[in-house]
Amino acid sequence: MDVELLSLSGEPAATLQALPSETIFNLKEQLYSRIPSTCCFVIQLCLDGECLEDKTCVGDLNLGSKPQLQVILTRKGARELLFETPEDALCLAQHYDALGADECRKEISAVFMDADSNELGRTAKMEVLIALCQRLSRPKNQPNLDEFKMALAELAVEVLRQRHDEDDLPRPNSQHLNGLLRCFAWLGQEALLILLGHDLEVEKALVSEFAKRSLMALKEMIQELSPAEDAQSPVGKLRSILESSVQQIKGARSKPNVMRGLGYRHGVDGQVAASVLLDNPRQVLAAASKSCSLRVLDVCTVELRCEDILHRKATRRAALDAVLQDPVMMLRQVDWFLALEAVEKSQGIYGCLPEYLQADLCILYAALERDDALLSEFLSTASKHEIRQWQWHMEQRPVKKKR
Repeated sequence: MDVELLSLSGEPAATLQALPSETIFNLKEQLYSRIPSTCCFVIQLCLDGECLEDKTCVGDLNLGSKPQLQVILTRKGARELLFETPEDALCLAQHYDALGADECRKEISAVFMDADSNELGRTAKMEVLIALCQRLSRPKNQPNLDEFKMALAELAVEVLRQRHDEDDLPRPNSQHLNGLLRCFAWLGQEALLILLGHDLEVEKALVSEFAKRSLMALKEMIQELSPAEDAQSPVGKLRSILESSVQQIKGARSKPNVMRGLGYRHGVDGQVAASVLLDNPRQVLAAASKSCSLRVLDVCTVELRCEDILHRKATRRAALDAVLQDPVMMLRQVDWFLALEAVEKSQGIYGCLPEYLQADLCILYAALERDDALLSEFLSTASKHEIRQWQWHMEQRPVKKKR
């Protein structure tokens, strides 16, 4: 049957096709799919002024000979950027980008508030910014988000310049600072110029970050820069950083990497000449104890990013085993993919995650499925809305085949 959706003023919004066995949830998903801009809204369907639950079947409604439902669209808040899928979060970012710089900054400041509208501490703000940039940089074929990125850049600079409150625990470490600086590489040239316009010692870290890019990409960035008469101006500093990154790449190509340490094959006099893949969790734990962060590269490999030494690689199995052996240390430094896999594998993992990963619904729901104690706590402390949302997720998820 065809179901016509009307706004509260009676204007036609859409016409959807539905089977009697389909639910209100299915109609909402169909509307999201048909009109991409609705991803910026929470959809509520009503019949005769009464809001319908998602699990209600269309066939159970008294729709008469001309099926009609009212649709209410409520604009999503800025915090949804962290909880939606990367594609939906990007759509929501486009909405904020269209507001203009001042209004955009005002709106997304809500991301840096807790559930009680209290301002987050400096460390938590860093974690939110890092998670936000990781989520939004994932989808391909990204649109321009100039105003949105500028607003984020200004907020990120404020966080970098902010003095740390002694009562704000945990204190930000080098991984927080390096992760936040990596965000500026995605935020773009204008954001980098804002950063370099302040008296912050970030040049060395940015050289290392841009040295991971291709020579072609760096040369294009240099060509796009306007001439700078003053080497200490933001443009002059950025040009110097990019040129240093080019020289670092050329230097690495002209001579073999020789160093000491785990994850490298030893040569003469204890030097090491060729990198090898870490395949033992003890090696991963030893490397991670030196302030390394772990990032999934592909289905088999994880990269260990460490301070002052070359990046290493480990098998994904070894990295996951290391996380399960020492979750307290390891889960401070893993990315979203390893965190999700860890909570799927073992109980008691979720509580060791940093706050921004605990806030991710994908990770929470995966943990609830595996951890009975966490599920019991969730059912006794969560709101009715949160429990219903989880139940809907469980009803809609694909059924796993038994082996």
